[in-house]
Amino acid sequence: MYEEFFKLMKESKTSDKTQRRKYIRTQCKHCKCIIEYDSRRHKNHSGYCTSCRHFARANHIKDDELFVIRKDGTRVRGVILKCIRCGHETIGAKCHKKDFNGYCNSCSKSIDVKSKSKEEIQEYIKKNTDIDPITGCWIWKKYKDKDGYGSATVNTIIYKTHRLSYSVFIQSIEKGDFLLHSCHRRECCNPSHLRVGNVQMNSDDMKNANRQLKGERNKASKLIDDDIREIRKSHANGEKSDDLANTYGVCVTTINRIISGKCWSHVP
Repeated sequence: MYEEFFKLMKESKTSDKTQRRKYIRTQCKHCKCIIEYDSRRHKNHSGYCTSCRHFARANHIKDDELFVIRKDGTRVRGVILKCIRCGHETIGAKCHKKDFNGYCNSCSKSIDVKSKSKEEIQEYIKKNTDIDPITGCWIWKKYKDKDGYGSATVNTIIYKTHRLSYSVFIQSIEKGDFLLHSCHRRECCNPSHLRVGNVQMNSDDMKNANRQLKGERNKASKLIDDDIREIRKSHANGEKSDDLANTYGVCVTTINRIISGKCWSHVP
């Protein structure tokens, strides 16, 4: 009974609206989508859909410049931004034109120095570093990333400062090359402390400098160096591996590997 009542109410409301309003169904002048508006209420309708009107107002674009026609014939909102190096054309909003540096994304990554000269970047690096009088390291004073390396933004591109310093003071770096620190300080960007290497050389350098996350340096480790000495001492006095495993909260295999020296071998 209630369902019939609500149906009658809806039909009466829709009939009243259709009598009062006169809807016109047409296409948007730009995106060709179907729009519907009341001719009595909107007598001077622009002929554009709501999204096209908002996009034009936000970017201060005239009606004729709203869309760009691609090679395949599709229409896209925005303006053409052309790379001055490779000629590649990208489409972006008109407000992006203010921040456009003249290069596409691929050219921006491949060019080390675009608008700033090498001398300007050299002065920028020297200005933002402190020289350690003992080691001679150039310690980066500004922002450092989560790994501890210095980070600098040059022409809207983020570089690691040691790689930027080497490419500006010495020579450019190829894509797969590693830079090794002879001083073993990540925040140092002194080009004389840097040399080009590969993955194997980088890992060997880490082992020789004893910078591995082994033993109690590892945050996931349940044991410390003093525990290892106590385990070996207790086992020598006759205590069983099962009892030691229960005491220190590790498995029996770990205890046996510690006693035999297969793991934690760096602890005397």
